[in-house]
Amino acid sequence: MLKNLLAEQRRNAEGSGLSRTKILAITSGKGGVGKTVLSVNLALSLRALGKKVLLVDADLYLGSVGTMFGVNPRITLADVLSSNINIREAIFQIQNGLDYLPACGGANELFEIHDSIFKRMSVKFNYIEGEYDYILLDTGAGIVAEVTSFVLAADAALIVTTPDPASIKDAYAMIKVVKRFEPDQTMFLACNMVESIAQAEIIYNKMNLLTHKFLTGKLLFAGAIPRDKRLQDSVRSQNPLVVATPQADNSKRLREIAAKLDRHVLRIPTNNRPLFKRIEQSRSLSLEF
Repeated sequence: MLKNLLAEQRRNAEGSGLSRTKILAITSGKGGVGKTVLSVNLALSLRALGKKVLLVDADLYLGSVGTMFGVNPRITLADVLSSNINIREAIFQIQNGLDYLPACGGANELFEIHDSIFKRMSVKFNYIEGEYDYILLDTGAGIVAEVTSFVLAADAALIVTTPDPASIKDAYAMIKVVKRFEPDQTMFLACNMVESIAQAEIIYNKMNLLTHKFLTGKLLFAGAIPRDKRLQDSVRSQNPLVVATPQADNSKRLREIAAKLDRHVLRIPTNNRPLFKRIEQSRSLSLEF
């Protein structure tokens, strides 16, 4: 009862500073860059900092967060959208107190139909949204409305790229979309699968220069994750790296990235509009390009 009352107070505390939930979208211009691996490990790292975190599998076509933990959800966001299922029934703890909301199994079809779906989801999600410090959206990949709607709705976006030229090109395309519709959104760049930290810094500096010169904005450097067999092994064993081998170099880097995100995102002014109302609005923007 007290927990529900506090959550309600957070939701209704417009302008008072009590509502503290921050929405972070983790995205990429193309697939295969390790975005979901980073999402899972960063969510667990934020949880280790004492934050209450909800990880939403926002890849409406090929949601794979559950695979990272070896779970096969019985109820997904698609079920909540298409029926009267309580959203709490679709959320479950997967590891170390991390909450997980699956979003697959036909949700993409629901995404494309009438806006009443989003209005209904906004009402349902509003019951639990204020209970979290962070809601992480592990989006799909690509410059399509099903992805950009989630990115534009977030308080901040973490763009994931690799040294592959196509990945860099598509990451910049995502940055352009964000800057077009949400020019003030805080954006971070994370470089995954790099050969060295120096390589990541070169990629970041070039991307930041382009963003500053042509998009009148800037990127924040989240950090770099070098190629690592142990990270690949953790994916195969379905046990995230920061849990499986917390002393590994990349585990430390992932925790550092989470701490950096936390420091910056906490400074972002609170947006008291419910997440799915934001998604509904950004969906109409996304359909313009």
